[in-house]
Amino acid sequence: MILSTTLDFKYQDIYLYSIYDFVKEVSETGGIDSTSSLLENDIITATFLNINYAYAPKDWCGILAVAGWGLGEAFETKTRGNIRIGAAFTVDFDNVDAIEFPIGIVASVRYNSFGEGGSNLKDIFAYGFKIAYTGHKDFDIGIENTYQSFSDNPNAEKIKTILNSFHLRYYF
Repeated sequence: MILSTTLDFKYQDIYLYSIYDFVKEVSETGGIDSTSSLLENDIITATFLNINYAYAPKDWCGILAVAGWGLGEAFETKTRGNIRIGAAFTVDFDNVDAIEFPIGIVASVRYNSFGEGGSNLKDIFAYGFKIAYTGHKDFDIGIENTYQSFSDNPNAEKIKTILNSFHLRYYF
């Protein structure tokens, strides 16, 4: 078991390129002037204090958890508080005698009350599943699927996304 704490600080220079917002602004003002622009930018910062917990009841499975609170900014808005919570359950079948092939599985769930990328999104839930080859100590190779739902407007329908990714990590 391990219990630790971390302090994260993020400083980002965000650029937003939006043809839709530019056309909307030109339509509303009746023309292009010196303030019309396709590109908007903002500098955002975020600071988080996290508590991290890991526990392995057996040598082939483990539980990871993180909880944090911090202050962050959204793109062109004021600073506000944010809560993030995450948990993952891992199974490494490399140490299970009944299975001859070294494979690992990770299932995770994550909640963030505020968008990490500087967007003004709220109540973001992400569910993940990863399957990976674990037979070598120097690298990790696997496929991860993440389902995410969030809302950019309390009255609007939730936006749902699925991200499929291939991971190859080499440890040196």
